[in-house]
Formats: sequence, structure tokens, C-alpha cells
Amino acid sequence: MQRPGDTGISYTPVTSVVNSSELRLKVDRKQKRAVFLRNDVSVGQWNLDVLETRLQKQHSEAVFVAAAIRGQGRDKEFHDRTVTYCALRSMERFIDLIE
Repeated sequence: MQRPGDTGISYTPVTSVVNSSELRLKVDRKQKRAVFLRNDVSVGQWNLDVLETRLQKQHSEAVFVAAAIRGQGRDKEFHDRTVTYCALRSMERFIDLIE
């Protein structure tokens, strides 16, 4: 049953650091792809050229926030650590954020 105020959306933050679900992202510059890993086994990948095309078409500017997370469920808290404002679209900067 969905609780009042619950959006029903759940997500797991994924970065280059392994999270509690054993998930992480890795950029393979040689193969030109971003790889989604679970326990160091690829479970998905994205071609960097496709990501760059989508970045250029869909976002005129963007803000990326890195936060420390503690707690779970309704008690989950996010404490912002860095905020990166991107006035210009740059795939290289996007890759830097992953790495």
C-alpha cells in the first residue's frame, strides 16, 4: 500500500563508487561507453556518442548535485556536498562527473 505523500518512485543513486546494492558506473574510454556494473559484472551499457547526442538535444543547461546519504526509506536524508552548474553542454564534463 502506498503511503500518503509517497510518490511511488524508488531509485538507487549510482556513481563510480560501489553503493549498498553493489552497483556502480564506469567509463570505458577505449570502447567509448558508460558501463553499469553490479559486483563488477556488466548489467548494462550506454554508447558515449548516443549519450552525447541526447545531452546536446535535451539539456540547454544542467545542475548536478553530489550528496551524502544516510538513513533509509522515509527517513533517508541527503546532505549536499557539491553542486556543479553547467551552462554549456559538455560530454567531457559529464564523464568527469561519473569518474
